[in-house]
Amino acid sequence: MKKGFSLIETLVAVTVLVGAITGPLTLASQGIKAASLFKNQLIASNLAQEGMELGRSRRDSNVLRAESWLTNLETVCLTACSVRYDPRDNSAAQVVFTSCPSGECPKFYITSEGFYVQKSIPDPGDQETIFTRTIQITNVNVREAKIMSRVTWQERFSQQSIVLEENLLNWP
Repeated sequence: MKKGFSLIETLVAVTVLVGAITGPLTLASQGIKAASLFKNQLIASNLAQEGMELGRSRRDSNVLRAESWLTNLETVCLTACSVRYDPRDNSAAQVVFTSCPSGECPKFYITSEGFYVQKSIPDPGDQETIFTRTIQITNVNVREAKIMSRVTWQERFSQQSIVLEENLLNWP
């Protein structure tokens, strides 16, 4: 009898070895993809929630100033708008609702301090992100409006989005 491996034994050994290597690599790759998607969903959820809170805050400020409750929201955000808000500045004047031309709102940028700010023109040192937020206000009746905050981003080969909706009431 000859010593050594036959061709069939070699092929079986290589197949087992390839299976033993590709299994863990595939598992690790899927885990990295899932972690990336989860991170982006978490960021998008927070940005969408912030959009809702800024809409509520504008409604509250309008009421407290004895203005119409939807001032600067109803006309600007009828189709699509973005909110220019810089968390580094605490003044109410820094919350600016801007209409998005043809529904294309600007992207978010990460400032040098690590804040997410949605703006058309970045400051030097700002890092562009993959996230865009669109806010839309729809009148339900005289005392109620629906606010929708949508954050979209490109994830690998597909467009992802998170949408939050809530009804605002003219509460006084």
